[in-house]
Amino acid sequence: MFDQYMEPIFLERTALILRNGLRSPEERAQLAKEAVDYLRRINYTNSPHWNTFLSSSGLQSSAIPNPRYTENHDKEQCVVIKKIIDHNYAEALHLIEAREIKQSQYFRKMECLINLQLLSKDYHNVDELSHYFKNNTSIEDLIPEEKAAFRRIQTVICASYYQQKRFFDCCSHFFNYLSLDPEFLNEIITPTIYFPLISSKEIITMITLSCLIAIPLDNYTTFLYLPDIRGFYQIATLLPTCLELLIHTKFRDFFRLLEDTLGDLCRSEMFLQESWNFAQFTIRSKIYFFYIRISTQLEISYIASILQIPEEQTRQEIEQLISSAGLNVIIEDNVIHLKHKHLLEDAIEDLKENEHKIQVFLDRQAHANNQLKDRAQHRIKINEENSHKFNQTEDSKETNEDDFMIQTDQYDSNGESSIMNIDNEDNVLD
Repeated sequence: MFDQYMEPIFLERTALILRNGLRSPEERAQLAKEAVDYLRRINYTNSPHWNTFLSSSGLQSSAIPNPRYTENHDKEQCVVIKKIIDHNYAEALHLIEAREIKQSQYFRKMECLINLQLLSKDYHNVDELSHYFKNNTSIEDLIPEEKAAFRRIQTVICASYYQQKRFFDCCSHFFNYLSLDPEFLNEIITPTIYFPLISSKEIITMITLSCLIAIPLDNYTTFLYLPDIRGFYQIATLLPTCLELLIHTKFRDFFRLLEDTLGDLCRSEMFLQESWNFAQFTIRSKIYFFYIRISTQLEISYIASILQIPEEQTRQEIEQLISSAGLNVIIEDNVIHLKHKHLLEDAIEDLKENEHKIQVFLDRQAHANNQLKDRAQHRIKINEENSHKFNQTEDSKETNEDDFMIQTDQYDSNGESSIMNIDNEDNVLD
């Protein structure tokens, strides 16, 4: 059921071949006719590649007969397939997620979902599923169809890493799973479904290139003779050959072999072509670094002749390597050589860095001291203002009390002066 959702993938592969002018004109015309025939059978021509298919097939729209039959899909399947053809992967994912299934179909459904996530470049969700399967899955008790689906999911995870240029993750995930499930290789060589998302050629090429990129040059010999890898060499015969050439520093032969055997394939397969140029550049950078490491001076023209690439391209790529890796070399004219330093240059650089750190510290301390001083002055000012207000209040209270005492002393209850009464009493006594 779910493998039918992947039938439209061949439309994308065909469109890539037609768009890049790959293969012979006869092969391109035949592929275009097959694409037109498929869309006619499902009675749906709303593919974004329809005009490309039609023009490359040599057919006229008016000459295409009406479909005599349709594919044997239920209505919901047809809707999902059309969403995939339209590149409307989000809605297709939603419809498939909502579809109820038997427990025995779980991994086939998950395979369909992860396939669409890869097509939509939703790498984050692919990574999450990868962690989930790694920690929560045992396939020993699964039916054969479910085991095969789970194994194909592993190839999609590897493809996701490869698309993200995470080459070490790509090959390490592959070999880690292979160590747990030796039958994994059988599903790669002879897929049990007609339309696997990742073809055998693609996954083998991804792992081959990822190994060449991710493994350091100094470890090629060790990797070549690992017992656990020998089974993979039987289906990936190019990898040990490339390793042998690199180990013996036959770099010119290596790059010629790489282009002759993988060039056309990587430019024509939809999951290889995006990373092909970057993969070549990364491998060349390893060779550049090898020569720079063992040489006191090196001519760019010499490296260009070995790698069989234009001298200007070689220069630009080496400059990029020096800049990104912080190598202690410079290029003068056509020559790469070590950047000579004075005996005290490193010490002077350290002193300058320390001086900068000390100055930053002193500036922060001065700023903190100024803030403290400002706060203290502000507090003093507030205290002075409060003290002044308090003194004014006290003076006012004392003045009011004095006035009151004077007024009460001068008059008795009859309104006469008490002082005068005292004087009169004194006179009487006398």
